[in-house]
Amino acid sequence: MKRILFIIIMLMLASCTTGGSVDPEQANKLSVVFMEALKNQDYDTALDMADEDFFAVRTREEWRAYFGQINAVMGERQTLKVKTAMNDAKYSGNFYMFEYVTKYENGLGKEKLTLAQMINSDDPPRVFTYRFESSKLPKLNLR
Repeated sequence: MKRILFIIIMLMLASCTTGGSVDPEQANKLSVVFMEALKNQDYDTALDMADEDFFAVRTREEWRAYFGQINAVMGERQTLKVKTAMNDAKYSGNFYMFEYVTKYENGLGKEKLTLAQMINSDDPPRVFTYRFESSKLPKLNLR
C-alpha cells in the first residue's frame, strides 16, 4: 500500500507544471524591447511591460524619475551587451534573468533585468525587477 501511495504522489508531482509555454526566446525578445524603450526614453512602454509586483518598490512616477536620473547623468547608451542570461523555474513560475554590461556617453553601467511568467499562465513574461548600477550614480539604489 505504501508503495502504491508513493507512486501516486510521484506521478502527481511529475504532472505539475511551472507555467504555460516556457519560451526563453520570447523572454529574450521582451528584454530587448524593454531595454530599447529605456534607451529611447519611452518609459511608459517599458513600464507597461511590468508586473504589478514591480510597483511595490517604486510607484510608476518614481520609476520614471529613476529612469530619467539614469539618462540625465549617464547620457545616451552607446552599447548593450548581455553578460549573463539565465532561466530558473521556481514554484511560482519561470524567471528569466538578464545581466547587461552597458556603456554610456558618461560612463559604464551594469543593468539587471528579471522577467517572470507566473505558474499556469499563458501570458507572456512580465518585467519583475530592474536595477541599474554605476559608480556615477552610487546613491540611486538606496531602496
